[in-house]
Amino acid sequence: MSRRYDEAVQVQLGQAQAVGGRWLTTGRPQSSEMGEMPDEQGLVPTAFLWRGKLHLVQEVLAQWTQRLPWWQSAWEESGQIEVLERQIWRVEARAGRESNTGIFDLAQGQPWQVLGVTD
Repeated sequence: MSRRYDEAVQVQLGQAQAVGGRWLTTGRPQSSEMGEMPDEQGLVPTAFLWRGKLHLVQEVLAQWTQRLPWWQSAWEESGQIEVLERQIWRVEARAGRESNTGIFDLAQGQPWQVLGVTD
């Protein structure tokens, strides 16, 4: 079952390793800050806090750029740069050892957002 959301989420970034054509997270964050934007070091979401639960990312399934509709574009704080695109990360994650894994679509931004969940 797939559900759509548009909710703010705190994201922790870290390294991922390529194993057999898949990107698996190492579980070791490179930054202790939640919500930081990835840099040229290739950081990926490794964990996120959503609805009071910490979800640990098991695998990064996909990443793509999505163009925002013109009516949803946002101005940067300076008021001079318009944001027209955002990065979307599709990850497999679970909230604790006893929970099932789910597929989450996370939109990179300030703040990051959960866009969709597939059970």
